[in-house]
Amino acid sequence: MRFYDYLMPSVNFFGPGCLSVVGDRAQILNGKKALIVTDKFLHSLKDGAVEKTIKYLNEAGIKSVVFDNVEPNPKDTNVYEGADMYKKEGCDMIITVGGGSPHDCGKGIGIAVTHPGDICDYAGIETLINPLPPIIAINTTAGTASEVTRHAVITNTKTKVKFVIVSWRNLPQVSINDPLLMVGKPAGLTAATGMDALTHAIEAYVSKDANPVTDAAAIQAIKLISQNLRQAVANG
Repeated sequence: MRFYDYLMPSVNFFGPGCLSVVGDRAQILNGKKALIVTDKFLHSLKDGAVEKTIKYLNEAGIKSVVFDNVEPNPKDTNVYEGADMYKKEGCDMIITVGGGSPHDCGKGIGIAVTHPGDICDYAGIETLINPLPPIIAINTTAGTASEVTRHAVITNTKTKVKFVIVSWRNLPQVSINDPLLMVGKPAGLTAATGMDALTHAIEAYVSKDANPVTDAAAIQAIKLISQNLRQAVANG
């Protein structure tokens, strides 16, 4: 009889205002000081996702430091730079804020601080041997789903080629999808990430590895996107 697995974070929050749980969840994970992994644009926004995350962490007594040098399609050099900050600042957990690039970079940092050698050597499926630091993924786009997957996509700067590290150890312990963080996105980005989500849903539904659980999620996603994406692009 065929079997299947279904991997996702242990705890997932959805709905307006759910970002407010980040401090409590960091406490539950026994965090003392978090490395916030994001990009310069998100870090620069007044009262944006990064600023709010820091506020909620402070209220919970969790210290934090921001690494905002994540580039689109994050590079191995971004990972190493973030890993150096993680170690120098004495961090014990990682909080990613953004879309796929910050999430992937944060996973890469977690790998780099817990595994010896070149991160590029861990390309492949289930190559990781050590637990990563606790990761909380705060999502600001609706496209990549990196906040709920075991994939970390990094660019090798020597070969100029992307590689993927696929492992259950990459899964964040907590994902946070607060739609209030997505309201101010440009219409073009809303459209592009919405189509990305639709593509993922269709791929999952037609996959040879589809199962009743993935079918349920895929069908519901296709329905929700078809009913709401046009309005979201038009109205913000």
